[in-house]
Amino acid sequence: MPPPCSDDPPLIQLLRSDGSYLRDAYYNPSEQSYGVNAFSNDGFNDSDKVLFRIIYNCDTLIARTHGDDPIFIGAPTPSPPEPREVHLSNNRTPAFTVIGPDTVWEDDPYQLLLHVFDPDSDQVSFSFLQAPSWLNLNEETGLLSGTPGAADLGTEEVSIVADDGYFRGRDTLTFSITVLHVNHAPAAFHLLTPEYIDTIEYHPSDSVEFSWQRAIDPDAGDVVGYELVIVSLTLDTIRATTVDTMLRLSMTELSPSMAYAWSVFSSDGIVTTASADTFFFFTAPPEDVKQFPGIPASYSLSQNYPNPFNPTTVINFQLPVSGYVILNIYNVLGEEVATLVDESLESGNKSVQLDASGLPSGVYVYRLTAQEANGNFYVDAKKLVLMR
Repeated sequence: MPPPCSDDPPLIQLLRSDGSYLRDAYYNPSEQSYGVNAFSNDGFNDSDKVLFRIIYNCDTLIARTHGDDPIFIGAPTPSPPEPREVHLSNNRTPAFTVIGPDTVWEDDPYQLLLHVFDPDSDQVSFSFLQAPSWLNLNEETGLLSGTPGAADLGTEEVSIVADDGYFRGRDTLTFSITVLHVNHAPAAFHLLTPEYIDTIEYHPSDSVEFSWQRAIDPDAGDVVGYELVIVSLTLDTIRATTVDTMLRLSMTELSPSMAYAWSVFSSDGIVTTASADTFFFFTAPPEDVKQFPGIPASYSLSQNYPNPFNPTTVINFQLPVSGYVILNIYNVLGEEVATLVDESLESGNKSVQLDASGLPSGVYVYRLTAQEANGNFYVDAKKLVLMR
């Protein structure tokens, strides 16, 4: 910058169009620049014209402007330049809509659209000052998005800047976001033994071992427990718990000549997961027909269980009085394929097991004929399905 014509600092005058003086003019010798802060006591309107007159000992630079932002005027050339007019806008700062602390669940997608109001309708861009690594920001739209994982649990601070690209055109938004832990259920698992449609010989002094696969829990540190559930059509449900994948049950907990269904439920103490399958098993009676306590009030023939079956199933029926009983199995052509009972039986609740190992898959009919006390016959029939 050429020096002034003398060592004296330049004289800077600020004049309004009406000739009144303004204030806040300065000279920066270290940067050899001249600055004018155009402020007045009564402010400026867009229509105001302000005359900046920077007077050197030998040169004069004239600039006209309006607005209230700083204007920096470079050094004059040895000969005074032509007067120039500079227009400065009154930029107003964009403002965020304030939001409070936010939360998101682990493994859940997160989205938040930031809202900013710019009084001048300027295009605003966004940028992070501080944010967790899983969080993303669209710099044009202000959309926050991301999916936190197990490593992101806890609370972190988010700090974002909105900028309209002009002087004093920035606003900062700071808030906290907390990632909450989600408890995951133990994974599904399969049963092992007794196998599907297994037959167990009934001996009261023995026990039955039930086993299954381990249920994997995604949450490290969770302790998984198991509940074994055994159900039948006529007896109470049996329940037993363990933290192992095997449980041994005394045979006395079961009854002979019965069909059972069993399954296992795993739990981490919060969420329960059922085994992926349910198995059936049968307790083989010491003889073909077993008498159960109690005298029924009427004749009845129950649906076989399980149904469909492979290859064994159990048929229960009730006799209120003693008499001759026939229980036959027929195919769909009406042909007799098996006789399960053909003898006199005492009154009571009866259970008979059908072993269809020698029969092909298909639909069959079992028919019960029982002699009543008055000489008439009770007859009933039901369908069963053999499925291999």
